[in-house]
Amino acid sequence: MHAHAANTPITLSDNCSTSPFHGLRLAAWAALAVLGGCAATQSEPEVNATLALAAQRGLPAETVESVRGQAPPTVAALATAPLTAAGAARLALLRNPELKARIAELGFAEAAVLEAGRIRNPVLSGAVLNGGPQQQVTLGLVVSLADLLTMPTRKRLAAAELEAAKQSAAAAMLEVVADAEAAFHRYVAAQQNAALQAQIAKAASLSAQLAERFHQAGNLTAKDLALERAAAAQAQLEELEAKGEASRARVELGLALGLSAGDAWQAPRQLPAPLEEEDALDDLLALAQDSRLDLAAAKARAAVAAERNGYRRWRRWIEGLEIGVERERGADGERLAGPTLSSEVPLSRQRHVLVRGEAELRIAAAQAERLALAVEAGVRAAHAAVLNSAARAREFRERLIPARIKATAEAQAEQRYMLIGVFETLAEKRLEYEAYRDYLAAVRDYWLARTELKRNVGNALPSGAAGDGERIDVESYIKAPAPPNERSHHGN
Repeated sequence: MHAHAANTPITLSDNCSTSPFHGLRLAAWAALAVLGGCAATQSEPEVNATLALAAQRGLPAETVESVRGQAPPTVAALATAPLTAAGAARLALLRNPELKARIAELGFAEAAVLEAGRIRNPVLSGAVLNGGPQQQVTLGLVVSLADLLTMPTRKRLAAAELEAAKQSAAAAMLEVVADAEAAFHRYVAAQQNAALQAQIAKAASLSAQLAERFHQAGNLTAKDLALERAAAAQAQLEELEAKGEASRARVELGLALGLSAGDAWQAPRQLPAPLEEEDALDDLLALAQDSRLDLAAAKARAAVAAERNGYRRWRRWIEGLEIGVERERGADGERLAGPTLSSEVPLSRQRHVLVRGEAELRIAAAQAERLALAVEAGVRAAHAAVLNSAARAREFRERLIPARIKATAEAQAEQRYMLIGVFETLAEKRLEYEAYRDYLAAVRDYWLARTELKRNVGNALPSGAAGDGERIDVESYIKAPAPPNERSHHGN
C-alpha cells in the first residue's frame, strides 16, 4: 500500500496538537494511508489452496502437480496413450471448460476481499466567500468513519466467503473427476458390449444361413426358418444399438475430458473385475461428514450469514458517520484548522436491510441442513447400489455363466449323438452370450455405483480404486470361453 497524503494542500498548525479532537484528526489523516494503494491478484495462491483441498480428499498427487503446471503432461501424451481412469481425471482437470469457469469465479471472492479492505473515497470540499469586507477561503476533507470502524469485520466476512468459494471450487474439481471416471467406465463398458453384440449377431447370422440350407433341403419348416431369420435380424438391431451407444459414450467422454470425439485417443476395452471386499457403511458416513467440501462451504456460508446479520444490525447505527479536517483562511491572513464530525440524521434505521438479512440467514441455514441430509441419503443409496451390483456380478460369474457354459457343452455332446439338432445347440449358445452380456452390464453398474459412492463421500474410498488387478477380457471369452468363476476372469 502506498500513501499519497503528502500531496494534499491542507496542513495542520502546530498549536492544534493539544486539541481535544487531536485523536479524531489523526484518525482522519491515517485513513488516507489506504487510498491510492495497489494490490496484486492472489489468483495463483488461491488456486493452489483449492488444489490442496482437493488433494486432501483423494485427488492424485500427479494430477495436482499437473494442474499446477509443476509436472505438466502434454495433452497429446495423455490422449495418445491408452486412457486409464486416472489419466481421464488428469485430462478433465486440465481441459474441462466448465471447471475453468468455476476456478475463474474465485476472482469474484478475491475481489470482495480486496474491496473489504477499502473505504469510500474521501470528499474534498472548498468554498470562497465574497461580498463582505473580507474574503474567506475554506477547505475541507472528510472520510467515512463508518467504513473505518467496520473494515475489520468486513474483511473477516469477505475472507470467510473466499474460503467457502475455495471449498466450492475444490468440490467442483472432485465433481469433474467423478464425471470423467463415470464417462470412462461407460465408454469401456459400451465397447465391451459392442464387441459381444457383434459376436452374437455373427452367430445369429450363421444360424440363419444354416437354416436356409436346412429349409432348402426340406429339413426345416417355414415357421422355424422365419424364427431364425427374426432372431438374426433382432441380433443385428442389437448390434447396431450397441455400436450407437459406444459412439455416444465416446462423445460424452470426450466432452468430459475437453477432447474431440474425432481425435485419435483410445480407451481400453477391459473393465476391472469387482473388488472382493467393500467399505463399511458407517465408516463412509463418517468420512462423508468430514470430507464433503460443498457441505463445508454451505456451513461456512450459513455462519457468514449469521455474522453478517449481526454486522448489519450495529452498522446501521453508525451509517453515514464521517470524520475529517477543515481549514479556513480569512482576508487578514488568519488561519484556522480543526477536525470535523458529521452524521446522517437517523430518520430511518433501514429495517428492510434487517428483514433481508434474516431471510438470507434462514435460507443459508436451511440449505446447509438440507445438504447434510442429502449427503447421508446419497451415501446410503450409492453404498446399497454398490453392494447390489457386486452381488449381481458375483451371481453371474459364479453361478449363471458357468451353468450356461455347461449347458452349451452338454448340448454339443447331445448333438454329436444326434439327440438334439444344431439349432437347439445354437439356442443354448445364444443364452450363454446373453448371460455374459448381462454380466458385463452388472460390472459396469458396479463401477458406476462406486464412482457415485466416491462422489457422495467426497473423498477417495478406503478400499481404493481399480488398479492393475484382474480385468474382464471379452475378446478372450469370445475366442475361448472359460468358466468365469476361475481366477482368470476370462482375461489373463
